Amino acid sequence: MKRVVGALAAGLMGVVWLGAACTSAPLSPGQREGLAEDLVSGITLTPSVGAVSLVAAGAIADFGVGSPDGVRLVRVRIVDTLELALRLETGHDIALAEPPSLCLIGP
Repeated sequence: MKRVVGALAAGLMGVVWLGAACTSAPLSPGQREGLAEDLVSGITLTPSVGAVSLVAAGAIADFGVGSPDGVRLVRVRIVDTLELALRLETGHDIALAEPPSLCLIGP
């Protein structure tokens, strides 16, 4: 019985030592950034735009504090309809934290 207990204890010690020897140190921020860049570099996004209709409207725009233009009424174009297809391709599986979304803003 002592031999069995001794063998089990030795085996358990070996497993603990092996587990401690195999643990890897946490990655540095630079290493994590490099891995992220490798993953992102393999992803391609191809947009294609179909029919677009724009609506012209007037809006008040604030061009910022200290701007010579100040606040004034300007003509803006607002997207009425837009047919847009985005194709996301990658050579490896990816998991998105949330469903993709799109925000159109700017000139």
